[in-house]
This record gives sequence, C-alpha cells and structure tokens, in this order.
Amino acid sequence: MKATRLRELLDGMAQARVLVVGDYYLDAYWSIDMTRSKLSLETPWHVNPVVGQRYQPGASGTIVNNLLALGTGTVRTLGVIGNDAFGAMLLEQMQERGADVALMLRSAARLTPIYLKPMYTGYGETEAEGPRFDIENISPVGADDAQVLIERVREAAPECDAVILNDHDDGNGCGTISREMIAALNEIPLACADTVFLADSRTRIGDFRNMIVRPNRFEAKRAIEPDWHGSDVSLDEAERCGDLLRRRNGRPVVTTLGANGVLVHTSDGCRHIPGRRVDGPIDIVGAGDSALAGIAAALCAGASVVEAAEFGNLVASVTITKLRDTGTASPEELVARCDG
Repeated sequence: MKATRLRELLDGMAQARVLVVGDYYLDAYWSIDMTRSKLSLETPWHVNPVVGQRYQPGASGTIVNNLLALGTGTVRTLGVIGNDAFGAMLLEQMQERGADVALMLRSAARLTPIYLKPMYTGYGETEAEGPRFDIENISPVGADDAQVLIERVREAAPECDAVILNDHDDGNGCGTISREMIAALNEIPLACADTVFLADSRTRIGDFRNMIVRPNRFEAKRAIEPDWHGSDVSLDEAERCGDLLRRRNGRPVVTTLGANGVLVHTSDGCRHIPGRRVDGPIDIVGAGDSALAGIAAALCAGASVVEAAEFGNLVASVTITKLRDTGTASPEELVARCDG
C-alpha cells in the first residue's frame, strides 16, 4: 500500500464509528523479581515477589486498543463482565484510552475474565514469562443478559459504520456470545444495509452469516471439517476452505495465514496478500485482533475488502514487534512501514 493511499485511509478513520461486541478481558502483567524471593514462614514454598503491575484491556479490548491507536473517531464497547473490582479496573482502562463503555453490562453472576501474565526477572537482565493464570467463567451468560446484549446491538448498529463481533469462546459455551445469540445476531445485518458487520470466532466462525468473517487458517479448516485435528493447513487448503465459507456465508472471507499473509475471498475470486517481512524477534499474541481492527477501520474509511485486508496485514506486522505486550500500531508506525 502506497503512503498516499495509507494516509487517506488514516484520515478517514477519524470520522468512523465502530461497535465492538464480545468477550472483554483484563490483561495483567506482574513483574516478579526472584532475587527478592525467600522461603515463606507459613508454607514450604519460596514466594514470588511482585515488584510491578501493569493492566490493559484484552481479548475484545485488544481490538478496542488498536482501533483507538489508529485514530478511530468513536469506539463503543459491549460485553458482559463481572460486578467486581477487576471489572471496574477494565472499564477504567478503556475509558482512559477513549472508549465509550456506556453499553457494557455488569453482572453479579459473572466474573471479569483475566489473563494474568507473570514476568520473571533474576540476576542480570534475564526476563522470562511464566505460565499464564487465567480467570474465566465456567457457566453461560444468563438468558436475561443475553437478550439485553442482543437488543443493544440491534439498537446501536444503525448508528455505527461497523460492528465487530468477537467470540473468544473456546468451546465450553461460557463466553459472552452463545450459539443461540449468534443466530439472533445473524439477522441484524439484514436490517442495517449501511453498517459493515465483521465476525471473528475461535471455534464457531462457520456459524456466522450475512457478515464478513475473519478466521485464521486453522479456524477456517475446522469450520469446514469439524473433526479435523491436523497440525498445519497449506495455502491451497486454506484457499479451498475460505471459498466454501464465502459461499456458505454470502459475504467476503478474510483468512489470516500468519507469516504467509492473508487470503481474501470475494465474489470476484480469491486474492493472496503476501506476508510482510519482519526482522528480529516477534510476539504474535493479539495479531489476529489487531488485523481485524485494521480491517474494520479501513472499511469504515472507504477501503475495498482487499485494501482493508492489506491494511490489516500492515497493522499486524507492526503489533507483532511489540514483545511481551499485546501491542498496537500508531499511524506514524504504519506510514514508516508502508511501501513508499
């Protein structure tokens, strides 16, 4: 993408209105200095001395972070979180970044999900991330909260340029967007011709209809072949699965391929956008979410689906360079990485 076109899209994002619906997590980074560790007086364990804490919105919050970093004019958030201290912190973090959290639901029956990432240091400059601690819900969203969420999407969608549905459910049925809710959400785009709908789902991307879907190559393969348990998906196979998804869904499919870039399936055929070279170490956590944010923002700014996928690919090529962080990409960083 040329710098001139890139700047046009970035300028257009300033007027965009985007609603992000889905699973909102709090990402917690705890710095642990093991040189300060000592044997506990009450237990037979050495303690983990926490010397620093950092918090930021995660999961659907990562999409919000990226939209705001790109300069998106209005970013509204909608999810179901706990009526707990972590929920208050999550809302505060999103508000501080400029997000509108008025639509968020808080429920005493839910936990605010957390990804707690311990970052260990020792002597010298050695640092290593330890096994993550996950706090997640173990029961489905209540029927009343589910109905309120659907109604809020239905009411807010006509006022938005784009609606992103971000489903992080890992198959246990305890995420924010249930299978029953997907059926109801699939009908909303039919009444909102001027609003772009996009969906991203770890385990149920094949259930979404009437909207652009963004699977990675593994999610696309499992959507077509639910019993598949392989370890890799070739470019040809990803192309086949993406085409079948497009025919089933009736809208474009953007399949991310990691280092191999992106496949874009439209009624005009398939287009492969190669991956961008990134030198040095990378951290791919949140890459798909940052790409989705870029795709949505670019579509709001008038990009074609192919252009939007190219833009999302560029955004992800920046965010993966942010080590030990679910990073974002600024307009300045994107211009520096574009093709001139």
